[in-house]
Amino acid sequence: MANKETRKELLKGPDEFLTFSEHAVLFIRDHRRGFTSVGVAVAAVLLVYLGATWYLGYEDRRGQEVYNKAYYAIRNAEASNTAPPSSDSPSELFDDLIEEHGFARVSDLALPQLARIKFREGNVDEAIELYGSFQAETEAHSSYAAMTHLALAGCYEAKKDYQAAVEELLPITDEPESVLKEQALVRLVRLYLLQGETGTAREAREMLSSQFPASPFLSFTEALFQSSH
Repeated sequence: MANKETRKELLKGPDEFLTFSEHAVLFIRDHRRGFTSVGVAVAAVLLVYLGATWYLGYEDRRGQEVYNKAYYAIRNAEASNTAPPSSDSPSELFDDLIEEHGFARVSDLALPQLARIKFREGNVDEAIELYGSFQAETEAHSSYAAMTHLALAGCYEAKKDYQAAVEELLPITDEPESVLKEQALVRLVRLYLLQGETGTAREAREMLSSQFPASPFLSFTEALFQSSH
């Protein structure tokens, strides 16, 4: 039976990029008499381009392997309601992905995944920092931006900084087509009530009612007003 590949083996591996570069350099050296000075310059530029392209592809492949390993470790742990194995800690894997494979396209998605882990571990300030880093790299009106606002609102609410949580949700409610707008409005009603701002909470609830008349959360938000008295 094949031995399971460890995290260190997965991240270490052979330096294929150096092997590729060495072969290319040896080829140019062995055939240097066949190149003019212009040809040598063109060959050098081509070598750099091919090497960089190959290396980025290599980083993408290795980065995706690490991401998948961490992601499925989380999924399997959640499905079985157990903690992930210490030998394949998702937190360490995502850390390694960010630090060791930063050129991989999937490395950006490691930030919110790692932030989620930190939040569940109770490290809320670390989660906020990681979500903030991811937010700075996303387009303002993208779905990723909306999800990050929602996650940050949850972090600030956990710290009982309700106003900061409200400020994270408002950009979502300003987006007419946001799929998270309904959820943001529900959370705004609750946050305003937690701050004792009943009038503002009622306005948020009316917005929810007018824009989402079939929302299953209408009765829930109305019950919030009853329980706040």
